[in-house]
Amino acid sequence: MFFFFYNAGTPFVDPTARLLKLVELFKDRAPWYVARKILVSHRVSPGHGWENTIANIKASDNHNVDIDGLTRAFVEHVSFGEKSVRFYDLGSMGVQNLRRYYRSFSNPSSLPLPLSGPDLKKSALHDPTLAYVSEDSEGLTALYSSIRKTDERERVDVSKLPAQTRQVFDDADQLIKIKSRKTQSYDAVFIPRIGDRVEVRVDCLKNDNQDSTTAAHQYVYSDIHSRSQSRSLVSPVDLFEVIKPIYDKPSEGIVIELAFATSTGSTKQEMMRDRQKCLRQEVYHVNGKAALGTDIEPYRLGVRWVLTDGAGEIFTPELYLEGRATMVAATSPGLFTATIRKCRNSEDYAIIRSRLQSYL
Repeated sequence: MFFFFYNAGTPFVDPTARLLKLVELFKDRAPWYVARKILVSHRVSPGHGWENTIANIKASDNHNVDIDGLTRAFVEHVSFGEKSVRFYDLGSMGVQNLRRYYRSFSNPSSLPLPLSGPDLKKSALHDPTLAYVSEDSEGLTALYSSIRKTDERERVDVSKLPAQTRQVFDDADQLIKIKSRKTQSYDAVFIPRIGDRVEVRVDCLKNDNQDSTTAAHQYVYSDIHSRSQSRSLVSPVDLFEVIKPIYDKPSEGIVIELAFATSTGSTKQEMMRDRQKCLRQEVYHVNGKAALGTDIEPYRLGVRWVLTDGAGEIFTPELYLEGRATMVAATSPGLFTATIRKCRNSEDYAIIRSRLQSYL
């Protein structure tokens, strides 16, 4: 596994400054639920939320914190946390060419911490660029880095605007503010040791929009297409076929979101507010299916697994397959992307990937 080093002479030589920087980086990309577990496992005393955690760190000597381990945990999250995933069957020759290209890449002697704060705001945008290559017994991973801009849409409460401003918008039903922000994103290409199916994992953080995620997928595929020397474009593996088998298997996780078509010509979208309970057993859902007398046709699915690791720690990774109603009757639906969330590390991610691939 690759490793982020700290530049000599920076203030991050100080352990507390280094720890605060890591917490800032986790805050930029990891859900609090996931980050809290990672922090605790490396002997950081979290508060209630990010700001209280930062205050705790500033008020402590932090001599017991495993900062090196926390750094490695951050790198794992960069590679496996909050990812939009596509698979490509490149064929043996394409995979050999791609592997040969990555193995020829000259890794830098060290990788600095990702940019954040004012440094990130001042940085120039750039497309995914190959930054580091590592190889282990599972396969080869190529890590791409980019600075992306994403637009966040926020609803404005008109009642809180100054009176003169409210008059200007008195005929508006609602106001939407669009705020642009930059993120340092990490996308990974994984070539397994055995097989010709290449996996692309693109950052899909909480506030990222679909356009920036799709653009990153297209850019990374363009690069691997070129490096594999493929003579024709290869479409990602269609994942639509796995939605119904996962839904139909009661033991396969907790269904928290579902959209489906019915034999009466309607579509339904359902979501569980209590994420501990499975929609498969929800009373309205069960009775509605029974009233139909025919099977439903799911096209959108969110599944949450409650799992326990070797240390007895509970973790709850999630898989989303977000199809559209028009895909139900299509011979080639074209659902190319899965979103995998709330993974702490490679072990969490590998479990969900294997669950997904077992249905392909």
